[in-house]
Amino acid sequence: MRQVADRLPRYLALTLLPLLALACLACGPREFHGKDKEMMERVGIISDALSNYQLANAEWPESLSDVRQYLAYGERWPANPYDGKPIADTGSPEFDPAASVGMVFYQKLCRDDRLINYQLHVFGDKGKL
Repeated sequence: MRQVADRLPRYLALTLLPLLALACLACGPREFHGKDKEMMERVGIISDALSNYQLANAEWPESLSDVRQYLAYGERWPANPYDGKPIADTGSPEFDPAASVGMVFYQKLCRDDRLINYQLHVFGDKGKL
């Protein structure tokens, strides 16, 4: 009986580790395709403008409209790949299929009433990307 108990941890490690590795591979980074991929690329332009704003002003903007002049040289405000209109802020982290497709929500992250960072919630045609 003791021999079985000695081998059990080794057996579990040999069987569980490959299963854990497969689970990690299956749940790895999401790949986007089609218009969802275009949306993520275009939101990258907005994210770069947010970073440029922060570098120039030592603070994060109050709204997305404040960063338009901080787009990289020659860049235009990106269009929503689903309908061609400019990407806009929904004002809510909740997905509304009638209004949120191809839009973002600029969430301000605060500490002690001070804006310290942000998170962009990106919406595709089926929900949050």
